[in-house]
Amino acid sequence: MGIKTNLFTNATATLWYNQLVNSDDTYVFGSDISLSNTSIDSNFSNRQVLEKSIFGIKVEEDNVRGMINNTVWEPGVVYTMYDDQADLTNETFYVITEPDEINGLYHVFKCLFNNNGSASANKPIYSNNIIETGGESNLADGYTWKYMYTVPWADVSRFRTRGYFPVQDTEAVANTAVDGIDTILVENFNTNYGYKKIIGYLASKVVAGRVFLSVTEGYTFDFAANIYNGKSFYISFSDDVVIAAKQYIITGSGKQGNSYYVDIEGFDPEDFENDIEENWAAYEFSILPRVVIEGTGTDAEGIVIFEETNTRINSIQMITKGSGYVDAVARIVRPLYLNPTSGSGDVEAILRPIIAPTGGHGYDIYAELRAKALCISTNITSDGTEVPAQNYYSKLALVQSPQFTTNTSPETFDNRVRLEVSTTNGMIEGMTVSQSSGVSGTIHEIQGDDTVYVVEYLGPHNETFDDSLPLSMGSIDINISTVTESPYVQRSGKVLYVTDFEPIERSSDKSELIKILIDF
Repeated sequence: MGIKTNLFTNATATLWYNQLVNSDDTYVFGSDISLSNTSIDSNFSNRQVLEKSIFGIKVEEDNVRGMINNTVWEPGVVYTMYDDQADLTNETFYVITEPDEINGLYHVFKCLFNNNGSASANKPIYSNNIIETGGESNLADGYTWKYMYTVPWADVSRFRTRGYFPVQDTEAVANTAVDGIDTILVENFNTNYGYKKIIGYLASKVVAGRVFLSVTEGYTFDFAANIYNGKSFYISFSDDVVIAAKQYIITGSGKQGNSYYVDIEGFDPEDFENDIEENWAAYEFSILPRVVIEGTGTDAEGIVIFEETNTRINSIQMITKGSGYVDAVARIVRPLYLNPTSGSGDVEAILRPIIAPTGGHGYDIYAELRAKALCISTNITSDGTEVPAQNYYSKLALVQSPQFTTNTSPETFDNRVRLEVSTTNGMIEGMTVSQSSGVSGTIHEIQGDDTVYVVEYLGPHNETFDDSLPLSMGSIDINISTVTESPYVQRSGKVLYVTDFEPIERSSDKSELIKILIDF
């Protein structure tokens, strides 16, 4: 049996989304006052939906949203990180953060790193400049979250269901997405062993590529000549305003007098916001195993992050993600001086770059977050519309390409026949009226002494009400002076979706928010 990929399902949902928002011919029909049995998917049942329609409301672009699973962030849950080698269809790899205040904003984040399968303890953080600063939320619990989009409370209230949450396009996120490497996984983070790091502060400014070091207590600098050749020398500076960092390759190391030093390749003071030549004592350094990334793209750089004992590599922090990657490999550079027979028990770290989706995270939110449903939401109200303010309806249908006798498609329409009669005496709602031609219908509304509205007037006949024939109620005949038909061409349109529910009573001061959810 073949596999129907997520992209196929998403493409189907997207196709229908575009059809709904870009066309001008899809309506929500309210139907059925006779409380018939549950609709089935048959031509006869669909035809009855059209025949018993009471009103229609055009679906506008603002009435439609793509939908993703409603996964609200909670502490203590192990969320699945994005992995290009994993089937994420049924995984919780993104979360929705609910606002702390009433009527606030909801934010959606994708998990890029879950700290090697740890439980999430910190709620992803949104800031007003999150896009400008890279779009990521890096938290104390070791999680890295990628910001995807924001939805205001009004839209959440309008579209969210128990199982689904609306998608909101964010052009700024798509425009800043990068097809680089966001994550490099350390596949044996529990078992790699023997790596070391050294940290401290610069003890001198950099002169001719050489810098002297002040090593932090508890860390040991091996001053054997050039033992650190090929490793990474990472310089960082941070204050309340400026964060600067740069990685270099060590080309030499040792001890000169009583001071330790390293020689670094390609140093340029302009790499830093502050003048490192004047403020060198404020800069921290790390000597680390060097990460080499090779692949179809360019400029991705990462540094190793150690676990607490500083003997194992826990993860890789990306300094720059690069661009243009569709395939890549990564490795830790072996020390220049390595004795494989030393019996030290060292175990190399195994690295695997995780390639971002085509275009980068956030480029195609619908596909990335497995959007597989649509929600059509609209208010049913009689205020300023043709929707009747009386009686009941118990079906909703999504109908494509209905036809109208008018030149334009109305925003709303009343599908009842309006009959001006000599008297309404003796009439009650729900009563059947007919004419000798064979046409009959159900009284939906009685208005004053001379007007009645009739629904469900179709059946196995083509006749319509005729003002030259009397209207019969059992043994009583009543004259008709005027017949006003609906602008809707009866039985026209394709029924795409039908839902049944307990009858809803209409009134002039009542508005119903309805949601039609279609899961692909």
